[in-house]
Amino acid sequence: FADLVGRFMLHDHDFIRRSLEWIATEREYLWNALKRFPQFKVYPTEANFILVKIIDKCISGIALQDQLGRKGILIRNAADFPFLGQDYVRFAVMDRKQNDFLLTTLDQILNGIPAKEDR
Repeated sequence: FADLVGRFMLHDHDFIRRSLEWIATEREYLWNALKRFPQFKVYPTEANFILVKIIDKCISGIALQDQLGRKGILIRNAADFPFLGQDYVRFAVMDRKQNDFLLTTLDQILNGIPAKEDR
């Protein structure tokens, strides 16, 4: 069944166009927002994920992955990627609500801003 749906979707050019536009819009939104964090160097991308180098040595990619995971946010640390290491993480481009939740949570972790329930 999944194969049939997949083949059908590949022929739905309007769906593909809308999906590509949506991903491009959310990627640009998330990329620009991540660039505002002074702890990050954000790399240009055309993919549905964004590679970031953590330039603030106060937190590693592994620690950031752990802290975000506790909030239900999954990211990929690049500790085992060739030529990268524990200072790199990869964020998936999601929908606006999930991207905003990621950004708010990053602000809390990196800048010590308490969560709404802590205020």
